[in-house]
Amino acid sequence: FVPGESVLLRCDFFTKTGNYFIEYSVYSGSNWNTITSVGAEVRQYDWVVPNTVSANAFIRVSNGNVSGISSSTFTIVGLPTNLNVNWACADSVKLSWTAVSGADAYEVSQLGTFYMDSVATSTTPFAIVHNTSLADTLWFSVKALKGTHGRGRRAEVIYKLPGLLNCNTA
Repeated sequence: FVPGESVLLRCDFFTKTGNYFIEYSVYSGSNWNTITSVGAEVRQYDWVVPNTVSANAFIRVSNGNVSGISSSTFTIVGLPTNLNVNWACADSVKLSWTAVSGADAYEVSQLGTFYMDSVATSTTPFAIVHNTSLADTLWFSVKALKGTHGRGRRAEVIYKLPGLLNCNTA
């Protein structure tokens, strides 16, 4: 999830009476923040993701002694922006992007035969991707990483047309 974006939460409640509390935790469920309280007839809620970073977030819905927690953790981290190709030489390409607050690292993806394949990781907001071809149009994206398992959403894909670009061969 990306801070500030709206996410539709859907719930199926056990009973059809009373109010339910919708909460989130960014600390693996060790403490909870109330999102809202809704009537049992409400089956969905538009949640604006908080401006925080976590690789261990959960959602919980409760009514008295009955509660349900999301089946696995999810990540909240910003989306890299301003992805650019700085230069492209015969065998490598340098990419850069705007740093994401709270990100520990970044994963760069390149379009392979069918899928976006991970081709580099970086702890800085730039990376050099090796083993590229001047003859091909190359497609790239990047996502922020948080902790060991937290993976953000990929940024919008950009492409580099065939040929050299700002390559200093001197």
